[in-house]
Amino acid sequence: LANLAALDIDRVQANPWYQNVQELTDRNTADVLSDSVLIFAREKMSKLKIELLDFRLRVLDEAYFNDSVIRFGNKAEVLGQYSLNLGWQVLKDSLPRYPCHSIEIYCDRQGGRKMYSGLLTYTFETSHDNISVPLFCATSESSQSSCYSMEYFGIPTSIRFEVDGDSLFAPAASSIVAKWMREILMLRLNRYWQNIVGQSLKPTAGYAVDAARFSKEIEPWVS
Repeated sequence: LANLAALDIDRVQANPWYQNVQELTDRNTADVLSDSVLIFAREKMSKLKIELLDFRLRVLDEAYFNDSVIRFGNKAEVLGQYSLNLGWQVLKDSLPRYPCHSIEIYCDRQGGRKMYSGLLTYTFETSHDNISVPLFCATSESSQSSCYSMEYFGIPTSIRFEVDGDSLFAPAASSIVAKWMREILMLRLNRYWQNIVGQSLKPTAGYAVDAARFSKEIEPWVS
């Protein structure tokens, strides 16, 4: 987790309910790498000439997320700011090691927003010190997708925000890793509160209706 979420992991694990007291699974790396599904996936990626070079993610714990919503104004703006800033950081770190002729960035659509030029310009400016902001040309801004082109240090770059972006390979892979991280943290949260309330406390996945039930059940122990 420290490698995937280096910017956030210390802050997140400072919360007692997210401390790493027990691993998610007892399975070792050799067991995981022998899974038939993983072997199939690796063979498929090889045939498609897709190679995974790096993975990064941001983890916004409750207090940090609430503070960010207050600072940026709404949830959609928080998601846009953090995801695009992370994308720019990955590009800056990766290009010196992996030179390329073109860049394609794929994003899931952020709420109902169709126009992203302003967000792209602002996040680029705040992510790159003393560098002129490039021109982001909108090639389409429809109800289904919003696409932009620009030159990233001379490299032709396209950025695409797509409704149901999980149908595309890159957002789908990102979604899987994000959900995996979330499950690890929810497992830690459930174990923490079960140790306090008792094993009779039913675990929660954290979604709205059941989260309200869980919050009510732990309320007597919350100071």
